[in-house]
Amino acid sequence: MSTDLQIANRALFKLGAAPISSFEDQSEEGLAMKEFYRQIRDELMSSYRWNFALSRAELVPLARKPLFGFSLQYQLPRDFLRLEQIHNANFRYDLMGYKLSEVKEFSIEGDCILTDIGPTLKIRYLRRVENSELFPPTFVNALTDRLAMEFCEKFTQSNSKLELFAKKYKADIIEAKKNNAIQLAVQSGPDASVILERL
Repeated sequence: MSTDLQIANRALFKLGAAPISSFEDQSEEGLAMKEFYRQIRDELMSSYRWNFALSRAELVPLARKPLFGFSLQYQLPRDFLRLEQIHNANFRYDLMGYKLSEVKEFSIEGDCILTDIGPTLKIRYLRRVENSELFPPTFVNALTDRLAMEFCEKFTQSNSKLELFAKKYKADIIEAKKNNAIQLAVQSGPDASVILERL
C-alpha cells in the first residue's frame, strides 16, 4: 500500500526531481505537489467507475424546496465526485438526467440533486477517497504516471520524456481498468435502479 507522499515522490523520482519530505515542503517540488496532487488524483478518480471509490447513501430531502421545476432537493454527500445510480425507480437515465424517451427526472445543481423522487433518495456514487492505502496497485501506477505527465514540462522540459510518460500512462490506465472490471459483480439482469448511461 502507498501513501500520498510515496506516490508523489515516486512521480518525482521518475522525473529526476528531488523528493519531498511532506506536502508542506517549501521546495519547488513540494509547492507543485501541494497545489496539484489532490486535484489530479480527484480527476483520475472521477474519470472511471473505480470499485474502491463506489459508495452508497440514502439522502433525506432538505427543508428548502426548489424554486421551480422539481418538488424535492437533496444535499449531495461531502465526498461526492460523480453520480452512478439512483435506486428509487425502475427506469434508465442518461447523464443529463432524462428518462430515456421521456421527461427530465433529476438535475444536479451545485451540491444538490433536484428531483420529484421521494420520500428519500437512494444513490450510488463515486466518492473522493483520501486514504491512498485503499488504492489498488494498478491505480497507483496510473496516478504516478499521470502526475509525471502533468509535471514533466516543469521539471524536465523534455518532449520525449513527456511522450514516454503519456505512453506509460495509457498502458497503465488500461491495466487498471482491466483489474477493476475483473472485480465487478456479474449482473444477470436489470435491477430496480436508475442507471446512468455512459456517453
